[in-house]
Amino acid sequence: MDTAPAVADPAPPAAPPGAGGTAAEPAPPSPVRALAVAVVAAARRLQAAGEPLEPPAPSSAAALCVVEAVWAPRVDAGTTARVVGRCRGVLPPDAGAGDLVAAVDAAGGPAAWAAATATRHRVLPSPEAPLKAEAARAAAAVLVEHGLASTAALVGLLAAVRADDEAARGRWDAVRGAWCAVPGQASGRSWHRLLVLAGAAHVVPDEDVRRAVGRALRERGATGSRAPDPLAAARLLEEAGEAVGASPREVDHLVWRDELRRGRRPAAASPVPPPQPPGGW
Repeated sequence: MDTAPAVADPAPPAAPPGAGGTAAEPAPPSPVRALAVAVVAAARRLQAAGEPLEPPAPSSAAALCVVEAVWAPRVDAGTTARVVGRCRGVLPPDAGAGDLVAAVDAAGGPAAWAAATATRHRVLPSPEAPLKAEAARAAAAVLVEHGLASTAALVGLLAAVRADDEAARGRWDAVRGAWCAVPGQASGRSWHRLLVLAGAAHVVPDEDVRRAVGRALRERGATGSRAPDPLAAARLLEEAGEAVGASPREVDHLVWRDELRRGRRPAAASPVPPPQPPGGW
């Protein structure tokens, strides 16, 4: 998706005339229609801000996925890319999470590793906050502890969760909880990004997705707009993406980027009026 989806802007579907032949209020949109509008609006906001609409290419190096996932929140994309590039230079190809733990320890710990790779960012804008290097090592150790040191294992777990495997769901909740207990990762935003970077083929059922879907349904008065759980929200978002020609990875990336921008600054009015997708959805 190089540009925001181009869709028509028809009026919302009208309800049948009321008594006496008077026009009734427009019928509320379906959840998929409401989300399709939200997807296009998010794409246009990001495009206006000069942010990429294309999702990142999947990586086979879980270590680099961890680094980028931990750095991306609170650090601009260009700086994050440079940090990942420096780490790529000192890690083996296709490095797993265990390789990152070993590299940090071999360097003498997070502070020494951060100094050696010129990556002295912190998880919060405070000189007392832990280094992102410390958070990355701790997050990588979580993956190793839970048997998810490779990108294939991460993507496989997500696929099992999406297939309603209860055991996988329990494992997902456990590892996500441990990841979010790492300093600076409580929002779950880096966990969400980790799965996208690892090559997730589905929308990640996480809090960013649940929050974005719930907001879109409420704001547009969609039918059945009770806030869905993360898994139901992910499925709805995929349907909306399909309606506007966006793949699950593309629509997931849009939501993650848009939620990240909302978290960094107060929400501003979109420079382009939110479009309406074609009727009949």
